[in-house]
Amino acid sequence: METMTTRKVNEIPLTERTVLEALLGEKLSSEQQVFVMAYTPGVALDPAMRAGARQRLIRTFEAIDRNAEQHGVTGDEVDAAIEEAMAYVRPRTP
Repeated sequence: METMTTRKVNEIPLTERTVLEALLGEKLSSEQQVFVMAYTPGVALDPAMRAGARQRLIRTFEAIDRNAEQHGVTGDEVDAAIEEAMAYVRPRTP
C-alpha cells in the first residue's frame, strides 16, 4: 500500500509547516512544494497496477522522444544534459 501527497508550502498551515521543517531539518520557502510518500517496503503492487505504471512510463518516454525530435535535439545532447544534471545534483567526491 502506498499513499502520497504533494502540497504547496504556502498553503500548509503553520503548525503542519513547523512539523515538516523539524522533520526535514531546514526552513521551507513559500515557493517550494512538499512531496510526502508513505509505503510498505517489500510489498509489490498487484500486476494490473504494475502494468498500468509501465504503460504510463512508456507514454511519457514516447512524449519526450517526440518533443526532442520536434526541437531537433539529438540523443547525444539529451545524454549530455542528463549527465550534467546528475553531476550538479549528485557531485562525486574525488
